[in-house]
Formats: sequence, structure tokens, C-alpha cells
Amino acid sequence: MRINIKTVRHLEIPAQIKRYAENKIRKFEKRLPNPSLVEIIFEDTLGPKEGKDKKVHLKARLLKSKEYTFHLKETASNFREAVDLLQEKFERKIEEYKE
Repeated sequence: MRINIKTVRHLEIPAQIKRYAENKIRKFEKRLPNPSLVEIIFEDTLGPKEGKDKKVHLKARLLKSKEYTFHLKETASNFREAVDLLQEKFERKIEEYKE
């Protein structure tokens, strides 16, 4: 599984948040077909202002006999919380894919 981490609008994400997101998603590597591509996109809609404006998008392309693509999005007050919520959605989506 290949994981690409991107940002929107020249946003700088600390390396520890990038590693955190990658580790959360990499847990599912054995449950996904190979090859698979997962993109994690970080977005801060209001900049340094406080509030529930930290968005994390996840786009997954699962390539097996035929391509299966899905896009998930979660918003929270910080990126770690958004990644945690997104991981739960990703797990449910993988279960749907397996069925």
C-alpha cells in the first residue's frame, strides 16, 4: 500500500502528525488488496483561528480485478482528532468493500 500525504493552501503539518496519520492508516495494509493507493489530505479552513475547522480527507484507490475508489472526509478541532474519526470511517468502509 502506498500512502501519499498532501496539504491544501501551503499548509505546514508537523512531521509527528503526518506519522500519526500514516500509522493509523497503515494498520489496514494487510486487509487491502495490493496495489492500493491512499491519499491523506490535510486542510485548515480558518487558519490559526480556533474552532472545528481542521479537515482531513482520505481518498483510497483499491486496485484488484477492478478499481474501487472512495473518498472520506472528517472535520474536528485538531488534526489528531480528525484522523482518529477518519480511521473509524475507513475501517467501516473496508468492511463494506470486503463483503
